[in-house]
Amino acid sequence: MDDARRFADIVPIPFKIVALLQIGIGFWYLLVKICYEIYSLNILELLNLSYSPHNYGDTGERMPSGEAATTIPADSKENHLLLTGIKSNFKRLLVVNCTLFVNCKVVSYFVSDQGDQTKDHILQGTYYVLSSAAIMTTIGGIFHSTTNPRQLGQFRLHSSIKRIMLGGINSNTMRTNDILLSDTLTSYSKVLNDCGLYIWTLVFSSNPYDPKLEFIVLIIPTLIRMKQCWHEYKRTNKLQHVFNLTKYSTAMGPLFINLLIKLTLATFNPDNKEDLQKEAVLHHLSYLNKWWYVLSTLNSVYTFIWDIKMDWGFQAFDSFFTTTPSVVILRPNRHLYFKSYLFYYFAIISDFVLRFLWVLKLFIVHENENTGYAHMVGAFLFGSDALSFGYTLVEFLEIFRRWVWCFLKLESDWGKLQDSGIQLELRPFQTKV
Repeated sequence: MDDARRFADIVPIPFKIVALLQIGIGFWYLLVKICYEIYSLNILELLNLSYSPHNYGDTGERMPSGEAATTIPADSKENHLLLTGIKSNFKRLLVVNCTLFVNCKVVSYFVSDQGDQTKDHILQGTYYVLSSAAIMTTIGGIFHSTTNPRQLGQFRLHSSIKRIMLGGINSNTMRTNDILLSDTLTSYSKVLNDCGLYIWTLVFSSNPYDPKLEFIVLIIPTLIRMKQCWHEYKRTNKLQHVFNLTKYSTAMGPLFINLLIKLTLATFNPDNKEDLQKEAVLHHLSYLNKWWYVLSTLNSVYTFIWDIKMDWGFQAFDSFFTTTPSVVILRPNRHLYFKSYLFYYFAIISDFVLRFLWVLKLFIVHENENTGYAHMVGAFLFGSDALSFGYTLVEFLEIFRRWVWCFLKLESDWGKLQDSGIQLELRPFQTKV
């Protein structure tokens, strides 16, 4: 806890939230830049978005609605406008947030445990106002609506997030657009929970974070994806959407068990002299922990296989689903646009490692036993609460995993566009080693 407090003193939780959101914007910029400028993937084509009003049907508006899909494919060069918009937003928010962070550190420096309490209360109030402004400015800067035609990507993001937060999905013309946002939201569930923790601290500063509220906040992105899967199943009657819904439902098990563990711990008194009652509580915790590991394994296996086979379209697991043996791991070469086999294998290995990162928790059960580097890493990542640097690193690694996932998801959808017969303007690819 001391390590956690020291990190929280350096980077308070509101600025941790802001930093992770800022990293997400930077990753999005790099994703578009790499896919377009190096490998000529037309991201606007995949998102069904164009900056030219002539590429839309008659929407009855001067600017195409955020819900409108292009009727004519976006010109590849328009991706420069998207990149310019993302870069401009990133730089603007970075300047604002750095300024607020410096001001907060200056204000907190003058807050003293001794001296004028009235002055300290004013300074603390100023600190909370500035830190809250950083969160609201960042969220507003990312998701605000705009009527500026040069920021049409921002307009689309605003309309899409409104639809997604209600569990909606535009499967007809914007499926890639909505899936990228919805799945990214699941990777930001812990960051969303950090927001809940921060608001709770502001309102109930003397009480610990309610585990029931934490469970509700963490489960929201999963419920959104489950509703979207059900919507797609009702529209198409394809069983793959039921299997996808089942995949997301497996994420609820570990969250529910974690809630039960925290509720049990809240009733546990280590100084209790009634050995029988203490032993019963410890036995119950051990039982819950076993179930947490079982359900986490189910979720990690299911999601990893789904990433490889369904989201990325690789053939590594085809032998499990067909009677024809397959020794091919990736896709056919004509759909491997990145042309770097090292990248593909790195993506598969990193996805597996980060999906199963929780396994390191096994090595911190017995805190007094020295189990080597696994114990040290596990204790660092999972041994403290949300205020620790280890927890923050876990959040970052999940965002990084999703970023890598997005490359291969976009590439897979690009290949499907080609197979559908849509003519795409492509530049020659250069083979990468």
